[in-house]
Amino acid sequence: MLNDVRSEICLIVTDITEDNGKNECWDSTCIHVNVTHFNNLIVPNFLYPTDKSSGASKFLPKGKSLEKYKLQIFDKFGNLLWETTALDENGSPTIGWKGTSLNGIVPQGTYIWRIEASYSDNEPWLGIMYNGKYKKSGFITLVR
Repeated sequence: MLNDVRSEICLIVTDITEDNGKNECWDSTCIHVNVTHFNNLIVPNFLYPTDKSSGASKFLPKGKSLEKYKLQIFDKFGNLLWETTALDENGSPTIGWKGTSLNGIVPQGTYIWRIEASYSDNEPWLGIMYNGKYKKSGFITLVR
């Protein structure tokens, strides 16, 4: 179950006079909003496994509210190297690709990711926007 996020949204209106520069009148109204659902998935395009100081040491898409999720990594010949479906209780991906396959460390180069996902409100993940179209796959550059 997703944790609720309680936010307060306020509108404040002021009228400043030019004579003395003080606020002559003002008004405000505030409402509390509970955000229980947030559809989002951001996919990186770079992986640098040996750089432990940055967030690029593993290929880990960032997202929330996912119900179903499958990330696959392929080589340039279409061979499946790695996959995961792991999500935490908030619907966020938890396991990232570290530039390996069942046969060990893969060489520096360009690889292909593919994601199939849907959110907890049953909306499908459309993909990332590229040249005006949604794509559910893309390239990742692996640097060693």
